[in-house]
Amino acid sequence: MARIAPEPVLIVLFEDHKLARRSFVLPAACLKMTTRALLSFLEASGRLDSAEDVASRAVAAGRLFSRLRFP
Repeated sequence: MARIAPEPVLIVLFEDHKLARRSFVLPAACLKMTTRALLSFLEASGRLDSAEDVASRAVAAGRLFSRLRFP
């Protein structure tokens, strides 16, 4: 039986980079990433104007984002 569309990918999203580094057994179609990494991806792909603006507003609203920055 031919597949019409590829299988969906599940994204497991973490706001704490320490959790994202832990070992989890996830199905092959799963990705794990931090909120900041997702925002950066959305900005780079043109789906978001400013990842830093969204992160700053979230922090101002009381969210605890990882302070790690990736090049």
